[in-house]
Order: sequence, then structure tokens, then C-alpha cells
Amino acid sequence: MRKIPSRLYKKQSFELADYLINNYCCIPDRIFYLNSSVCLELLLKNLIIYEVYNSFLDKEDNEKQYQEFIEKVKKKMTNKGHGVDKLLDLDVLLKKELFIESVDKINGDFVSQFQIKFNDKTSLLISTLEALRYGVFSNQKHVAEIYDKEKLLSLLKGVKEHIGNSVIY
Repeated sequence: MRKIPSRLYKKQSFELADYLINNYCCIPDRIFYLNSSVCLELLLKNLIIYEVYNSFLDKEDNEKQYQEFIEKVKKKMTNKGHGVDKLLDLDVLLKKELFIESVDKINGDFVSQFQIKFNDKTSLLISTLEALRYGVFSNQKHVAEIYDKEKLLSLLKGVKEHIGNSVIY
């Protein structure tokens, strides 16, 4: 019973990733960026679901255990929020595979964003959903306006591949 929502979450996050990866050249930049931020978060949250799923493998498969499973997933997701930094920290191997040196949250007066620094000394800005929602009305005018579409595409591909190889139901 626990496999059903877990597999569905993975399937849905992969469908969004596949759409973005396969159509990125045809998607307007701002739309691509908005959906990529959401997609990255969804892909990474598969790590939480899988960890909880594995902790329930030896338990009986009944409605009570199912509800406990759902509550534990919700609680763990709440603790991570929308923080790409916290979500990437869930998997050290993923960060190593993607050559991520660090992830820092940059708090603006109005909105925040995450700066992913890579080993090659390049970086990528990932805006929070709030930053993308407010856009040009934010106090930080550069938020959600400057980014590297190719690097973001590469990050999505790498995260999707890693999740595909490590989250197996």
C-alpha cells in the first residue's frame, strides 16, 4: 500500500522533469525557470519519501501503518520546507556526482534564493517560489531574472538521473 503514493510521487516528478528537459528550448525562459524550481524541489523530496518508505518495510501493511507512513513523510517534508539547500544536503553522493561544492541561502529584503556553487567555481541561482511569484515587484530586482538556463537544465538532468538510480520501489 505504501508503494502506491511513493511511486506516484516519483512518477509525477519525473513527468515534469521529462517535459522540461525535452522541451526546454521551446519554453519561455521565465516559465522554464519557474517550473524548474518546482521540479527540482519535487525530485529532491523523493529522497525523503524513499527514506521513510524503507523505514516501514518491516511493518505490517495495513491502514494504520499507511496513515503513520503518510504522517511521517509530511512531518519530514515540513522540516525541509522549500529549502533546496536542506534537500540537497539529504544526499552527499548526489552533491558529489553533480560537483556541488556548497549551497547557500541568500536572504533578500523581500524574497530569498539559493546559490549553488560548483567545484569548477561557477554558480547557479535558484529562486524560491516566493521570489518567482513576486518577480519584478520584489525588492531584489535581480531575483529570478538572471540565471544560466543550460546549467539549470544540466542540474535537472543530473538530479533526475540520480533519483532514478537510487530511489527504486
